Amino acid sequence: TLTTGFFRARLDAAGSTTSKMFVYADSAGAPGALLATSGQITITQTAETIQSYPFTGGAQISIVSGTTYWIGAAWDDPGAVSVGG
Repeated sequence: TLTTGFFRARLDAAGSTTSKMFVYADSAGAPGALLATSGQITITQTAETIQSYPFTGGAQISIVSGTTYWIGAAWDDPGAVSVGG
């Protein structure tokens, strides 16, 4: 069961931004149906940090071994966050 997702991100400048993580099914090598949305977090670090996104209640999904999923993150100011690999 997915309870927490992780994404490496940092702010380009001091401040904060809110963010959520999304999990999609695979559809022929592209994102398909939306399966889960995490709770909202606040990012405040200017150093690249692994962010923890909580999936609770109905947002928790069962992860199936050998199945492809697409994961993304969104934040409230597209110019504020840099993401890492």
